[in-house]
Amino acid sequence: MMHIPHEIKMIFWAMAPVVELRGAIIYGLTRQINPWICLLLSILGSTLVIPLVYYFMMPILGSLGKVKGIGPGFLRLQNKAIRQSKKLGKYEFWGLLIFVGIPLPGTGAWTGAMIASILNIPLSLAFPAIALGNVMAGLIVLFLSHGSIKLFGN
Repeated sequence: MMHIPHEIKMIFWAMAPVVELRGAIIYGLTRQINPWICLLLSILGSTLVIPLVYYFMMPILGSLGKVKGIGPGFLRLQNKAIRQSKKLGKYEFWGLLIFVGIPLPGTGAWTGAMIASILNIPLSLAFPAIALGNVMAGLIVLFLSHGSIKLFGN
């Protein structure tokens, strides 16, 4: 069986919905990876998904929402993104940056990109806002997680 380095796993964890950057940083720190490498790899992974989610996620959710049995779950996810988008309103750039940058459940790059898509915020404006929000969230999670690990031990 092929061994996949933890650093590569971190990038994929950061690309995964729900886990995203926050979970990838914690994964890397628990694997004794340098904290700054954890931050960089997590930002890389979560930033890679922005254009994909921006262009493809809403049409996919709309289509999956029609599938018998699993549709209601996908429709709930789509409706959550639509509800979140109403909070941003006219503050597009700064709203996205702060929304993604404050590491709360449901506020990562995936939701930020879906909101930008729903609001028809141009990707040229949305991408830097979401990417900077990723950096902000990453720094917050890194300092809280790394500090907790140092405080309470490995």
